[in-house]
Amino acid sequence: MEKITAVLPQLYPVPGDQAGNQDRMEAVIEKGLAAGGRLFCFPECSLTGYTVTAPARYALAADDPAVQRLCHLAEEKNILLSFGFLEKAGDCLYISQLLAGPEGHVIYRKTHLGSREQAVFAAGEAFPVLSAFGLTVGLCLCWETHIPEIAGICRSRGCDVFLAPYASGMAGERCKSLWQKHLPARASDNGMYVLAVNGLTAASGKRGGGLAVYDPKGELAAEYFGPEEEILLCPLSGPLPREGKQDDMHNISYFDRRRPDLYKKWLP
Repeated sequence: MEKITAVLPQLYPVPGDQAGNQDRMEAVIEKGLAAGGRLFCFPECSLTGYTVTAPARYALAADDPAVQRLCHLAEEKNILLSFGFLEKAGDCLYISQLLAGPEGHVIYRKTHLGSREQAVFAAGEAFPVLSAFGLTVGLCLCWETHIPEIAGICRSRGCDVFLAPYASGMAGERCKSLWQKHLPARASDNGMYVLAVNGLTAASGKRGGGLAVYDPKGELAAEYFGPEEEILLCPLSGPLPREGKQDDMHNISYFDRRRPDLYKKWLP
């Protein structure tokens, strides 16, 4: 995999302050660019703020000028940029995460909704990925990281880096305790980087949400679980397991040793 520096910001996206949220995001992009960053992942609903209380007040269409401004910024600055927003599409509301690059963008709509979200939002039905700079990026949102099929589907589509934006409301140390139980498995089972970023929320008293990078072996490459707004930079580089020799059990690509045709016979 070609070397790229990831930029993960821990911010407090304020519901109803779309303009302020966007200003803070653009400031992070400028700082990250100055430090050599090219892959930026903002938390879930970073543009609009996250809420299940009257979200239609804050929801934006995909062609809203604020959304398009960030897409154009990705093209102009030659970066990969992922950010979240409450999306209005027709009569439906979605929790969406947009992934933009120099040559276009895709929108992921949360496919597995939380208990409170189910009464308000529609569920997405697709798992898009986006390629740029010699790597392919996929994603899911928040608690969906507990569903291994999502990461596996993205890996089957060539995913090298898997983004996991959150708006969980958990404080940093609680977040760290939970992430270390399953995010390393998403990384090592699929042989890809996993980047997790949890925004600060009013529910957590603006305490640390959590930032972490797990390498393709499931090892922690970088972290921040403090209480302040912070920007974590982490270089991603080196061969992925799928790119190396497959002649040693300590160096195999587990994903490529699967037998999906066999599993289909046993799935209900």
